[in-house]
Amino acid sequence: MAYPDSFKHKQIQITTIESITPTDDSVFRGLYPYANPGMSAYPRCRISFEDFRRLDSDQIEDNHFFEISYTDWSKLENKNCFENYNIMIANVMEAFIHCMGPNIYPEISKYWFADDGTLDQIDPNAPDDSNRYIGLDIPKRTVVVTDNIMPNGHPVEGVHFIPSNMWLQEYDVQTVLARQFDEETIRENIFRPKDKKFIALMGMPKQHRWDFFNKVTGDSVLEKQCLIGSYHPNFKRSVRNDTQLSPRSDGPMYRNMEVDWVQNCHFWISMESWYLGDFDPMSQLTEKTYKPMAAGMPFLISGGGAELDHLTTLGFENFLDVFGDYRGSTFQETNDNIINIASHPEKYDKEELAKRCVHNNKILQQWNSVAVWERYLEEINNLYIDNST
Repeated sequence: MAYPDSFKHKQIQITTIESITPTDDSVFRGLYPYANPGMSAYPRCRISFEDFRRLDSDQIEDNHFFEISYTDWSKLENKNCFENYNIMIANVMEAFIHCMGPNIYPEISKYWFADDGTLDQIDPNAPDDSNRYIGLDIPKRTVVVTDNIMPNGHPVEGVHFIPSNMWLQEYDVQTVLARQFDEETIRENIFRPKDKKFIALMGMPKQHRWDFFNKVTGDSVLEKQCLIGSYHPNFKRSVRNDTQLSPRSDGPMYRNMEVDWVQNCHFWISMESWYLGDFDPMSQLTEKTYKPMAAGMPFLISGGGAELDHLTTLGFENFLDVFGDYRGSTFQETNDNIINIASHPEKYDKEELAKRCVHNNKILQQWNSVAVWERYLEEINNLYIDNST
C-alpha cells in the first residue's frame, strides 16, 4: 500500500491511528492538536488501524511516529502489531487515573474520589490499573503523552514521558485572562492593603483538600482571615461565585477570577488535582495554578510534589526562593507548611513578590495554543534526535 500520510516537523513525522474503540473518538479527536480552530496549520494525518496493520515496518522511515489513544492502547490485548514502530500513546488530560466520570471512558478502568477524598473505583469489574505499563516495551520507541507524571520520574525503563501542558493553553483561556492584567495593575494589587491573608478554592473532595480545609476551618481566627470554600456541597461555601463555569462581566465566561479575590487576598493557595500518597510524582499544572499567575498573585501549591519543578521548565517563577521549599513528605506536612507561610504575609517583601508576579503574567501571555503545541513537537523531535540509532 501507499506510504501513509504524515504531518512533518523538523526531523520527525506523525500519523494518527484512527480510533479503534468507537466510544473513544469524541475524546481523542481533541488531542491533536488540542481541537483549537486556530491550529489548522497543523493538519491531523490519519490512518485506519486496519491499514496500519497492513504496513511493512521495513518500509517505514525511522523518524515516523504513530499516535494512538490510551483507551485504544489499553483495550488491545495483542500489541505485537506495534513492534518495530515508533508509538505515541496520547491522553493529554488525566493520563492513567480516570477521574472524569463514567461518560468519558465508559469501558476501561475508572476511578473517582469518594466524599471523604479517598480514591474510589467506580467499576468493581474493571481491570486493575496496574496493567497500564504492559506492552510498552514492544514498540521500537515508546512515547507516553501525559500531563501527570514527571518526564524524568517515570517508572518504566526505556519509555519516554512527555508533558502536553494541556491546561496551559486550554483554548487560550489563560492567555486571554493574563492580558487583562498589566504590570501597573499587578503591582497596585500587591501593595494594596488587604482584608484576607489568602484564598483557597477546594474544588472536588480529595484527601489533601479535606486536610487543608479542616485545618483552616478548625481555627476560628484563621478562618475569618481568609477565603476558603468550593462549589461542591461537601465544602462550606464561604467563597462567592466559585464555579468552573461562571459568567463574568470582565472576561471570558470560563475559569472565573473575581476582583475581590485578587484585590483583597495576599496569597492564592492552589489545591492542585493530584497529591502525594496515592500516585506517582505528579507534575500536572491546571487552571488552579495558572489563574493566580494570570492575575499576578503570589501562590503556593498543595499538590503532587513535582508541579513547582515543572513551572521552572516553562519559564515561570515558583516562589521557592521567597517562601523556601515548603513541600513535605506527605500532603499533611505540605499543608501545614503552606498554612504557616500564608498566615504571615507581612514577613515577605512585596517588591520581591511583585517582580515575580509580573514576570509570570508576561510569560503566561506568551504561552498561547501555537506556542504550547510547538513545544510539544519539539519534545518529540528532541527525543528522536537523542535516541536515534
